[in-house]
Amino acid sequence: RSAAKKILKDFKPQIAIGVGGYASGPLLIQAGNMGLPTLLQEQNSYAGLTNKILAKKAHKICVAYDNMEQFFPKEKIIITGNPVRKDILSLDGKRDEGQKHFGLNPELKTILIIGGSLGARTVNNSIVGGLKKLTEAGVQLIWQTGKPNAAMYQAAASPFGNVFVDSFINDMSAAYAAADMVVSRS
Repeated sequence: RSAAKKILKDFKPQIAIGVGGYASGPLLIQAGNMGLPTLLQEQNSYAGLTNKILAKKAHKICVAYDNMEQFFPKEKIIITGNPVRKDILSLDGKRDEGQKHFGLNPELKTILIIGGSLGARTVNNSIVGGLKKLTEAGVQLIWQTGKPNAAMYQAAASPFGNVFVDSFINDMSAAYAAADMVVSRS
């Protein structure tokens, strides 16, 4: 908590915002103790433990889904949806640009597979099992595997053309623009 207090004193924020995760805990608790307004953002339909704990003292809680009063005090809830970067909201006419970014063929249908930064084993293993059928069907892939086992998934995809594989995709707006369909864990 002393590190959190030092950060707050040095930075002098007007508000403290937590987006879940254990790292939000000490900072928001200290901000509340110092009299700063606190705001939580819960992006999931099932609230995380940190946000549930911090909700008691938070001033407002921004949520993406209805019926979150099962986790948070109703009077503190504001339905805002999930924050999204502007470049992801304006994808019209950028498909070819996205295809080029990933070295793909603009004539083929593209599936974007997002396994999350930690990987989604079931999703990734299913893609490995279906790579041959997908590519034979004339579908190409942009596949974010997550870090665990990334090399294994890259090796599995290497015999197939039109498959872009990486452990993490930095330019998600290009990936969304290129995609005809998205497969993602929630």
